[in-house]
Amino acid sequence: MQPKKKHEFTHNLNEMFDAAIALAKCINIKCKKEQEQLKKNKYVIEKEKLVLNFVNGIKNIKERFKNDKVKGEIEFAKYFVKYSKEYNNLEIKIIKEKYHNDLITCQLKRCYNENLHMLKLSIEKTLNHFKKNTEIYKLASKYKNLFETTKLTVEDINTFDIDKKKIGLKEIINNFNKDMIRLKNKLYI
Repeated sequence: MQPKKKHEFTHNLNEMFDAAIALAKCINIKCKKEQEQLKKNKYVIEKEKLVLNFVNGIKNIKERFKNDKVKGEIEFAKYFVKYSKEYNNLEIKIIKEKYHNDLITCQLKRCYNENLHMLKLSIEKTLNHFKKNTEIYKLASKYKNLFETTKLTVEDINTFDIDKKKIGLKEIINNFNKDMIRLKNKLYI
């Protein structure tokens, strides 16, 4: 669904950008130790390697299919879905790790207002740009009510992040499946 007004969209984007900078600055100053600990986590390191391998895999696909764009797009779609699943699984594993929870705990103690503001903007953006019958809209609506009426907890933030990632992955897979059908039809025309 397209934004209602271009001005609203850019205003919200600018506000989100400012909020993200404020939150990152607060975390870098007040939660540096916890942030450094998380960077050493085996899943974070594995995720970094996965991203590098993904970039190299894209280059490989481009090279192998430089003369056949349709087959190249099909291979890329398969590769991207596989990568997205692995990346998402690692992200969820990271969220469940002790050092991640330590970082979120620190954020809630020392950067609560910045964290809450960023979450509210993210939810607002989702509610303004997705149809009411979508899973992501329903999730954002549920958490909007929760975050307005109760104090943020590590568990709430983690659950929200995990649910958001699962819905996002499902959406990526659905979109790529539609694209695969379109591309395969192109191939056999």
